[in-house]
Amino acid sequence: MATRRLKLWVGMSSFALVAPLDAAIAQTAHVHGPVAASPAAKAPVAKPPAETKDSGSESSEGGEGGEGGTDQDAFAFSSPPEQYVGRLLLSRGHLAVGLELYAGGDRETAAQHFAHPSAELYGWLEAELAKRNAPAFKEGLDRLVAAALRKAPLDEIRTLQLAVTAQIDAAEAKGETLDEASQVRVIGGVLDQAAHEFNDSAKGTRVVNPTEYQDARGFYLATKAWFDVRRERLQAKAPAATAQLAQEITALGAFVPAAKPPAKINKPGPFQAAASRIRFSAGEF
Repeated sequence: MATRRLKLWVGMSSFALVAPLDAAIAQTAHVHGPVAASPAAKAPVAKPPAETKDSGSESSEGGEGGEGGTDQDAFAFSSPPEQYVGRLLLSRGHLAVGLELYAGGDRETAAQHFAHPSAELYGWLEAELAKRNAPAFKEGLDRLVAAALRKAPLDEIRTLQLAVTAQIDAAEAKGETLDEASQVRVIGGVLDQAAHEFNDSAKGTRVVNPTEYQDARGFYLATKAWFDVRRERLQAKAPAATAQLAQEITALGAFVPAAKPPAKINKPGPFQAAASRIRFSAGEF
């Protein structure tokens, strides 16, 4: 990506032993949200120039053209209520794939994903939470990252992840009520972000940037769960459109079937096309 994520595929845990947690968090960041002033955003980690490739053992080629993609904030032009809910949903996605990776034994990569909400989204969310008198969840994120870095038992990680997720639920409840069209635009926005990450992960039908693929997987998981909770209300408003939406969302699961990338993936174009269709389908609600 143009503002490259500084991935620590090796050594994140040892780095955290000698540096503040926020600095360790910042080492994992790339932009798919509005990184505003926050402890993590202020950490003294220089951004490499646009042409600099990712560190680590993986190839940094990304996108169907084999070049690094561009950073994106899928909610940059959304209404403030949709921005708020959408960025909370992106945070849920990072936590979802992090837990999946941790349960699968990849604890170091899981810790990176647990850190992404702080590094990429919380700087913007912090002020928005305060405006709504919503619960802050930065400390919960920090506890989760710290536990993952020390390789805590899975049950402890599950408990901490569920606690942060509950805080995000409470924060969302403090937000403005979204009508059905706004809900569909949020779904489309997060899936649009997932499609962008998926594109950045890929060269042809091969994953060359696993972290971007995993972001896409997490955003998909969080969005599908969020849709499932709201499906009945959407169905009541627009039955045919909701049935089509459900079909589109289910089909997207084939692009990101698991946290560990498969040897061969679908080409990214249809993912992006489906996300765009979903976003524009809000007019049917």
